[in-house]
Amino acid sequence: MSETSSPNRISPEFSDSIQFSYSPSMSLPENISPVEENRLLQTIPCLKQALLEERSKFEYISNSLIKSDEERRFLAAENESLAFRNEQLLKKVESLQESLKETKKIIDEKKKTFKLGLFGKNKKKNLMTNKNDDNVSLDPSLLEEELSFRVNENENLQRKIDILENEIENSQKLTNDRIKVLETKNQSLEKNLNECLKEKEILKMKLKCFNNERNSSDNIRPKISIEKESSSSNNTFDSPLILEVIEGTDTTDSEESFEKKDFGEILKLSKNVTELYQHFFILLNNRTSIYPRDSQLEKLTPSLTNLSTILKDIINNFEKWNMLSNSFKDVNDFVEANIHDTIFESLKKLFLELGPSLKDCINEENKENYCTPNLQRHNENFVERTNELLNIIIQQSTITSLFNCDNKSTKLLSFLDGIKTSTKQISDEFVNKILIENRLPTANKKLKTINDDISKILIGIVDHLTKLEIHIVNRKKCINILPSPIQPLTKKNKAEEDDDNCIDNIDDDINNENEEFSKSIQNLKAIIYKLQVENSILKRKIPFNNDNFDFKQIDLMYIQKFKEIIRKSEYFKSCTRFYKNKVNLKYLDRAVFVA
Repeated sequence: MSETSSPNRISPEFSDSIQFSYSPSMSLPENISPVEENRLLQTIPCLKQALLEERSKFEYISNSLIKSDEERRFLAAENESLAFRNEQLLKKVESLQESLKETKKIIDEKKKTFKLGLFGKNKKKNLMTNKNDDNVSLDPSLLEEELSFRVNENENLQRKIDILENEIENSQKLTNDRIKVLETKNQSLEKNLNECLKEKEILKMKLKCFNNERNSSDNIRPKISIEKESSSSNNTFDSPLILEVIEGTDTTDSEESFEKKDFGEILKLSKNVTELYQHFFILLNNRTSIYPRDSQLEKLTPSLTNLSTILKDIINNFEKWNMLSNSFKDVNDFVEANIHDTIFESLKKLFLELGPSLKDCINEENKENYCTPNLQRHNENFVERTNELLNIIIQQSTITSLFNCDNKSTKLLSFLDGIKTSTKQISDEFVNKILIENRLPTANKKLKTINDDISKILIGIVDHLTKLEIHIVNRKKCINILPSPIQPLTKKNKAEEDDDNCIDNIDDDINNENEEFSKSIQNLKAIIYKLQVENSILKRKIPFNNDNFDFKQIDLMYIQKFKEIIRKSEYFKSCTRFYKNKVNLKYLDRAVFVA
């Protein structure tokens, strides 16, 4: 910068005038002429302006110097970081070179041992090859290519890890919701079990009291057997009898209460079946994203995407069905609501689309290289059996007409029998299919677990359908006569018949007894009828081949009821295990990708 332009330097000619401008109290020299004085006064504002400009330039230059200094420091720090990174990369390159050398040495040693065993030694050639390999390993272009390949591979792995993390979060949410639902169901089942155990203890106490009173009354009054009543009881050997007697109520009230209980039990059993079918379709949908093509590694075909959308719609309809199954009190409410018919119609439409889409997917699967002829045959049989099941459901007009248990139980039984047989055939064909499929090299752990769960669920569907059929066959149809509630299915001797029919003979024996014992006999009769009602309500739910008025059969009833509750709890536990295993498998896949 020149002396005239610098703000700190001022020419000596104008020093006095500048001092005069800033200090007006000072006077000018006496030897200055007025012309020169006027000229000096005129130059003062110009000098002021020049001084201000120089100052602004100086400030601008100082700021630019500060910025350039900051940039220099930033670049120096960046240079240091780049140098440190370069050193790290050099160390990595050296480690890679060493690992390559070690692997090449191992390969060369193996080749030497192999050649020595076949052709003998050749030291010169080995030395030349080792030198050439060292020169190749030090080639920077190959190292750059390898580094770029590793960088791209790391980026792809990072993307897959992000995708898996999102999937794991979604699956965790679903599993937590499902576990909560299953825990609530398990708690309700435990409550029912405790109530049943309490009822069992109460019945045991009542039966003990009844036996004590009966023994005391038998010692006082003679035993009388009536042939008419025995013949009436013998006529009912071939039909299981279920009593619904409540003191102080009419037969119409008992019939209505029985119909409500019967309809509620049918709704519960049918809900169990529909929940299993819903879980079956959920597993099929999960299977489409894994086999024959994994959605994480490659895009799904349009036929598979179409199949997954249809299965999702079916699952949503089953979810609506199961949510609405507990909102009805009797058959009339069920028929008037007419909600299940609309859901059933939408399911039929989806089943019409499901058949051809499933067939297209199986045809694509059969075209794969790994698909053997036996697997193709089992795939075709599986599709045929599923189409049979879908046709049985599609041919049914409405679903509310089947729940009219008094008039159309035969139609309901035939419908359930058709569904059960077709589901059993599907289960058999699917087992034959997965026996070959699980042995393929493309089958991973996820596919094997899903296949096993599907086979278990199909077996559970058949089991629950048989329970529903048994309940419909053994339900109460009419209540007119009150014979002995315990009727064996095989004939008994006379002594057992007298013991069974003594309850009905009490009315004829009252006239022959003394007045002192009439009240006690009536009380005994009331206790007996109460025990008949409670015992028959328990026996109505479970069919028996030999029904005897005995403690052992009551124990058997409670054992069977307890087994049913345990089966349900085991099913819910297996569902929770399935979802937990699914989450664990995703965590394992994530760990493998990270490694």
